[in-house]
Amino acid sequence: MNNMFSKDKRLVFLLTFVIVLALSATDIYVSSLPEMTRYFNTTGEIVNMTLSVFVIGLAIGTLFSGLLSDRFGRRTVLLWANGLFIIITISIAFLNSIWLIIALRFLQSLCVSCNVIISRQIIRDYFNVKQQITATATMLSGVILSPALAPVAGAYLSGLYNWKLCFIASSVIGLAVFIWLYKSLPETNKNKLEKLPSLKDFLKVYLSLAVSKRFSGYAIVNGCAYATYFTFITISSYVYIREYGISPQTYSFVFILLAVAYLIGNSITKIFVKKKVRPKIAVLTGCYLSAICGFINCLYFLSPHNSTLAITVFTVSALLARIGIGIINAPMQVLTMNDYSEKSGQSIGLLYFLMFIFESAAATLVSEFHRNPPLGLVIITALFSIITVPLWIMTMKARRKPHNFLPEFLKNFE
Repeated sequence: MNNMFSKDKRLVFLLTFVIVLALSATDIYVSSLPEMTRYFNTTGEIVNMTLSVFVIGLAIGTLFSGLLSDRFGRRTVLLWANGLFIIITISIAFLNSIWLIIALRFLQSLCVSCNVIISRQIIRDYFNVKQQITATATMLSGVILSPALAPVAGAYLSGLYNWKLCFIASSVIGLAVFIWLYKSLPETNKNKLEKLPSLKDFLKVYLSLAVSKRFSGYAIVNGCAYATYFTFITISSYVYIREYGISPQTYSFVFILLAVAYLIGNSITKIFVKKKVRPKIAVLTGCYLSAICGFINCLYFLSPHNSTLAITVFTVSALLARIGIGIINAPMQVLTMNDYSEKSGQSIGLLYFLMFIFESAAATLVSEFHRNPPLGLVIITALFSIITVPLWIMTMKARRKPHNFLPEFLKNFE
């Protein structure tokens, strides 16, 4: 593995930054949402549509981007996607219509969906199985880097000028990634499809998964866990900055804590693996943490006007939700791919698609509480979080026979 990094570390780090670019497209301006509301003289509900439509576009893109790269090549599709990303992102910075920005955010998300899916395909193409584990572990550091650093950077950029500077910075990062891709990325797809499958065949695979009770259970529980966390992402800037007077810079440091929480969840998962805890029990543990955060938020009602209590309650709740996701993420993917091994690629794609749909639903619902963001955070968090435990127990009862998932599960954490 050391030889792999000495020879091909540039490719791995390039793909890491490809992932960071995809995630930072939203993370970098989260703390600017209240400012955008004032700038456009509109409601938080409308500004938050820049988040919800992005998630919808990301969901749609994950279903098609991998197939496009199978047909036209990894390098070609990534270059086109990132080139369009730069044009769209810089355009957002110079628009004065929130509705045009919402439309461009949808197109922006279609572009970055290619980064999310194709980067994983390149790792699979380029490295052998053992090297894939090491390379993927490095690449996924982007999942932690962006939520930790982008909101902090975005808060300071917004303070220097305004929200527009966040998108200008994102486009500059995109340009750097594009140049790096153009100069360094090889074409790893050596067996391109001669033609795209028919729409009928394409939809048939996803329909067969959607009607499966077991897969539906996996998708709903996974979606609810992520929706719980995304509720906080969507509305927390209004709660902390507008309602309780926390500065954008101070608020942004919450995301560093959330990154640490995700690492804690991952570490707990590794401990479960060493202790030979079954993946379904690991997921159940994450579901309990998700449910607990729904109850913790209800402590807000003890003293709604006590800013110290409210901020403490909401922060602790978000950290527990993030730890829960860190625990749920890997075993849920293992269960899905093993139970549907004959169509593992499509099953993971649909799992991500539905996850993004749940996140978008959470963003839309909590945005309805723009006049009372803390109340919305409490209600919508409870709506998605508390039901995860009973839903997961029901899903486990729907499984017909036990499977031994430990070998695959271990591969993700060696």
